[in-house]
Amino acid sequence: MDGLRLPPLIEEALDSTDDPNDLKADSSPTDNEITAKERGILGENNEKEEMDQERSLEDEGEEKKLKDEEGEGLEKNRKEELTEEQELEELRSQMLQLLLELDEVRETSNKHQESFQELQGFLEDERLASAHQAEAFTRQIQNLQGIKTTQTTENN
Repeated sequence: MDGLRLPPLIEEALDSTDDPNDLKADSSPTDNEITAKERGILGENNEKEEMDQERSLEDEGEEKKLKDEEGEGLEKNRKEELTEEQELEELRSQMLQLLLELDEVRETSNKHQESFQELQGFLEDERLASAHQAEAFTRQIQNLQGIKTTQTTENN
């Protein structure tokens, strides 16, 4: 039982009685219920143990196959090393390609940033021009109102 352990109470119960049929006649009904539960758990655990033993036998068989194929594995390892080296070279070339693309994207980004800043400058110039024009219009309106006011006072 490598990976499976029973809870301590069940292990103690197993140690004290090997045969679950050796129950005392004067035991209470709750004791019988507990032992019935224990029997169910024991049955499950026995099944698990059998499955574990089967798995370990299968694993041992696989290990033997692997040892037999070890000679063939050395040749495969050499081929795998070559393919790993080829994969590394391919990854390096892809990385270089990506770095070149990154540089191109950075240059394009810088150009866009410069264009954006230039457009912001134009926008600010237009705002200033609009503000000056608005001031000029305001002065003209005030001048016209002043002329109109003086004309109405002269007429009266």
